[in-house]
This record gives sequence, C-alpha cells and structure tokens, in this order.
Amino acid sequence: MSLETLKTLIEERKWYDFSHLVSKLSKESNDKQVLDSMLHLFVELLPRIHPLSIASTTVALLSKLQTEEALSLINYSISAIRERDENVYKEELCCLSMHKCMINVYAKRYENIESQIISWMSQKLSDENYYFLLLLAGNFYESIGNVENAQEYFLKHAKATNKVENIEKLVRLSILSRTFFDFSSVMAFNEYRILQNNDLKNIFDCFLEGDISKVNLQNIMHVLSINDAEFIKEKFFLINIIVICFKSEHKYVGFDVFMSKLCVDEIMLLKLLLKALGTGVISGWIDSEKRTLFFSRVIPRALNAEEIEKMKGKFVEWKRRVDEAIVTIKTEF
Repeated sequence: MSLETLKTLIEERKWYDFSHLVSKLSKESNDKQVLDSMLHLFVELLPRIHPLSIASTTVALLSKLQTEEALSLINYSISAIRERDENVYKEELCCLSMHKCMINVYAKRYENIESQIISWMSQKLSDENYYFLLLLAGNFYESIGNVENAQEYFLKHAKATNKVENIEKLVRLSILSRTFFDFSSVMAFNEYRILQNNDLKNIFDCFLEGDISKVNLQNIMHVLSINDAEFIKEKFFLINIIVICFKSEHKYVGFDVFMSKLCVDEIMLLKLLLKALGTGVISGWIDSEKRTLFFSRVIPRALNAEEIEKMKGKFVEWKRRVDEAIVTIKTEF
C-alpha cells in the first residue's frame, strides 16, 4: 500500500509529499524490499525534488543503509543539489557533507575529517548544523582516542541543546579526561538522574564529592575498562585541591590543611600542588618557608546546591557590611 501511495504521488507530481512519505516510511519500516524500492524511486527523482527535501529525506534514509549505500546516496544527493544552486543551498550541502563524515568516522575512515571539522567550526552555521557538528567532532575524537577533545565537544553539544545524547558516554569521558574537573555541570543535566549504570554513577559521585576514602582503583579499572587507574587517583587529589581552595575564606591555604584533608605527606603534597599549578587547575605560587599555597584563581566549576546556599550567605554578609559602612560614613559626615 505504501509503495502504491508513493507511485500515486509521483503520477500527481507531488514531490514534497513524496519526499515526506519516504522520510516517514524509512523510520517506520524495516522491510528491506520496501526500503530498496523507496531508495530507487528517490534517487531516480532527485532532479525533480526541492533541495530542502533532498537533504531531509536523505538524512532520514541513512540510518537504514549500509556504509557504502549511505555514502553513495549522499553523493547522489549532493550532486543533485549542486546542479541547482550551490550558493543558495549551502546549509543543505553542509548538512549532507557532515553526515558523510560521520559515516566515515563510524567506518574508521579518518582521512581529512579533522581538517573539515576545523573548517566548519570557523564558519557561521545554522543551529541544526552546528549541533550536529559538535556531535561529529565528539564522535571523531572519541574514535581516535582523544578523550579530552571528545568530552569537550559532547559537553558543548549538551549545553547548546540542553539535551545529552548519551549520558553514559559523557559521564565516562568526563571521568577519563585529564583536563576536566567540573563534574557538577554534568550532574546538572536531567539525564544524569536516570543514568542506568549504577557502578559508573557511583564512581562519578565519588568524583563529585571528592571523597578519596571511597576510591577503589580495582573497581574503577573494571568499570571503565582501563588498565591503569593511577591518573584517576591523581585526579581525585586535584579535585580536592580545587574544593579546598574554593572553600577557603582567604586566598591561601596552609600545607597542614591540605595534608589533613588529602591524607598525604608533605612531599606528595608538593608534587600535587605543582601538578595543579602546572595544569592550570589553580593559579598562584607556593611559599615553602611559610608552608602555604597562595592562589589567585581556581578553575571555574558549577556549584552544587549546598555551595550555592553558602555563596548566598556570603553575599548577604557582604551586603550587611557595606550597609554598615555606608551608615557610619553618613553619620560621621
């Protein structure tokens, strides 16, 4: 019945309705014969279909095609659009080219992918294309083993769309990234609350709390499927240094405070502080004579509910002091 409807639309020259129905059927049907027939009709009619419909229908069909079939369809569609007006339909061509790159990433074909991503990042894109580009970049860097860049782009996509495509992947990459420490920003997404992988969630919560006592390296190695978890332990220490500095009432923290909360000796503490300063987690300097870390900046991080309340309290206290100072000045003058 569906194929007959498509043929009727072709006879009536209703190209938009034809494309719309192909898109709809591609999502609903798993019948290979029907899909093959639709694909054949669609490719045959590309010269008559509007470029906007070509792009959207092509994207809808891709999920049901094997790699080579998908790449072939995209090439046909790009050629059909270019024959109309390449300048007018830049966004549609960009959309199809990005999907072509994504298919190649899934097939582990990386030639020229990164240079294209960098080029697109410098261009003004539609919101839809920009969001897809962030996913493309995230998948590309994850595929080649660049954890830091992959995590960065997946998080950017989540913040831009206020939606996490794969919360388990984002959580895992956030733990493994050597440069990411703002765990509260990931926890803030609604998807985190319904994360099904309890083992992964428990590890992430330990990072969020900075509780070294709960760290079980063997369990972390098993859950994350890694062979070396020493850098994970170091990351716990750096998170605690951030938290300690952030909570300090002053722009300095004594060694004894760090050693008490981190449960490390002074030699180990100095190594960790140098690491924190070297990686930019904190900005400042170490005064060995005074056995104190002086800091001017702590890496930005999202605040949890308790910290927000404490911050509100500080603002209230500051306002009270300012009001008192204003009253005193008025009284004296």
